[in-house]
Amino acid sequence: MSEIILDSHAYKHNLNLIASHIGSHVKIAAVLKDNAYGHGLKEIAQIAADYGIESVFVKNHREALEICDYFPQITAFYGMPEGGRSAKFPSHIAFVINHRDHITALPKGSKVELKVNVGMNRNGIEPAELESYVVEILR
Repeated sequence: MSEIILDSHAYKHNLNLIASHIGSHVKIAAVLKDNAYGHGLKEIAQIAADYGIESVFVKNHREALEICDYFPQITAFYGMPEGGRSAKFPSHIAFVINHRDHITALPKGSKVELKVNVGMNRNGIEPAELESYVVEILR
């Protein structure tokens, strides 16, 4: 059986190292998707929150709900919340839109972030579509 030993001091050391390179005027956001890359979503979220991280990215709505009490800003990369336009979820959870159908899948007033294809061609909207997406979101 596999075992992972989490060393909060090592994690905080790594965050301090990152902070020393980017400067105090830039805030660090953490990517905790896929169960914090297998290290335990709630465990790593707690360490990140204790460090002062305020913004995190998770895989989906389910992961966002698991840690919604830890951070003031959570972004879910994939999928829409269950319940569609009538879904209820904390207002500090944002959803990434990378397809036009996502706009109508979210309740009015939801926080969103646009995923723009910047050349990797994995997902996201094309830069030429950006204005039409913004117009549709603001309707």
